[in-house]
Amino acid sequence: MAARTAVSAGIECILTHGAKPEKVLDYLTGDTSDTLMTVFRVLPDSMRFVVSEMTWRRRWILALPLKGTLTLTAAAANSIRNKRPLLAFGICAVSGVFHRDEGVSLLDGDTGEEIARALVNMKSQEIDKVKGHSANKFKKILGYPVVSEVAFRENIILTTGALAALDSDQDDEQDDED
Repeated sequence: MAARTAVSAGIECILTHGAKPEKVLDYLTGDTSDTLMTVFRVLPDSMRFVVSEMTWRRRWILALPLKGTLTLTAAAANSIRNKRPLLAFGICAVSGVFHRDEGVSLLDGDTGEEIARALVNMKSQEIDKVKGHSANKFKKILGYPVVSEVAFRENIILTTGALAALDSDQDDEQDDED
């Protein structure tokens, strides 16, 4: 989990035997012939953002333990990729048991790929009841008022898959211009 978080933030990681810290130096100097280690590299095409641009809050959200998943419609997935808040009418399915202010994975319903992670504003049971509905029906469905957004934009962080999709969309637009 820590390595995934670091690589998502653009930081290369090395996993090796803790009693042999010199192995890290071996890696850095290029001598890895007899070294047992796992290297988590940042691929050049996944570097969509600069580390300094990711706030500590967003890094914290990325590192939260995931308590569940929300599967999104294609329109909602595109909305998330375009840095919009998560609304209930774009949610197809809820899995896991989680509470307000816990971390969840946001999945593209078409591909099943994780596109983002979010800190949610409602419990899983509430989201399951209001999914597919607009915010003006929440009070009638639940019997009490709740916030209109399942996750605020500032509490959603795109993961590598979503960033790659943005890159391919931008490449397609560039091809159309040529």
